[in-house]
Amino acid sequence: MFDWKYLLYIIIYLAIAAALAIIPANIAEVKGYRFAVWWLYGFLLWPFATIHIACLPNKNAIKVIIDALGHERKPFDAANEIDKYNELYEQGVISGEEFEKKRKQLLTML
Repeated sequence: MFDWKYLLYIIIYLAIAAALAIIPANIAEVKGYRFAVWWLYGFLLWPFATIHIACLPNKNAIKVIIDALGHERKPFDAANEIDKYNELYEQGVISGEEFEKKRKQLLTML
């Protein structure tokens, strides 16, 4: 004869496991990882998934840092800057003293 009590225990266990799996899945989603994958991982191995996701870096924070630094930013090129000031000097926009001062300043930045 089948004992329904054991089936009830299994259903309760699965419901608790499904609820606990939401914890690492939510943390993963906030950190920029896929919710469904981490929910399944949490459902099967809840304690390990929670520790694992706590140790992983935040993908969203990395994106914010990259955006703040400006991924399209060009590196500083002293030679081009000196050429620009040389053109200004040749056109008479700046004096020779100003050009030499700026040239020395740019060369110390290298």
